Formats: sequence, C-alpha cells, structure tokens
Amino acid sequence: DLESKIFLLGRRVDIPALLSAADIYVSSSLGESFSNSIGEAMACELSCVVTDVGHSKIIVGDTGVVIEAGDYGDLSDMLLKHVEADGVVRCKAARERIALRYDIRSTVGRFEKIWGYM
Repeated sequence: DLESKIFLLGRRVDIPALLSAADIYVSSSLGESFSNSIGEAMACELSCVVTDVGHSKIIVGDTGVVIEAGDYGDLSDMLLKHVEADGVVRCKAARERIALRYDIRSTVGRFEKIWGYM
C-alpha cells in the first residue's frame, strides 16, 4: 500500500532536520539543471541515488549511485544494493565532496574567473 508509505509534507522550513533523519536521498528527476537538493542531502551526509539528468552525475561523482532517468526497475535495484552495501562510507565521502567542490570561496572564485573573461 504505497499511500501508507509516502507522505507529502508541503512547504517546510526544517529541511536539514528532515534530511538528517533520513537514511538515503533519491532524486528520480526526469529533467534537472543543477539540483541544489542533491547538494543539500550530501551536506547532511546522506547517500544519494540520482538519475543522470543535468549536473546530478557531476555533483555526486563517485559518492553516489547514478541511474538512467525513467528506469524505475534499475532505481529499485540500486536502492536495495546501495542500502545493503557501504552507505555509511559513502555518506561521509558525499559530505567531503560537497564541502570541497561547492564551498562559497571556491564557488565565488570560479565566478570571478568567468567574469574576468567577459
């Protein structure tokens, strides 16, 4: 019974607390550019299973699982494998990756470099 397992929570202001209480983060998007929510989940040390849309694959790198968009059989398989495997190790690696690649100083530096070419 899917309805008893999925809850639509509406607008929330306590996202870090919700993410910290989760075991895994799934982004099953069919279309995306740069998913801030994936970065937020990684910052909360969540293992991520994402679809290969937009920059999702680049964001998670080798710290998460990337599947083809729309392949829900693979999504189910990867969720089971990911949970049973080394999720805790991946959680720490995800936080380290997001902190190193997307911290405010390095992000501003990249923008300044781009703007310098204009």
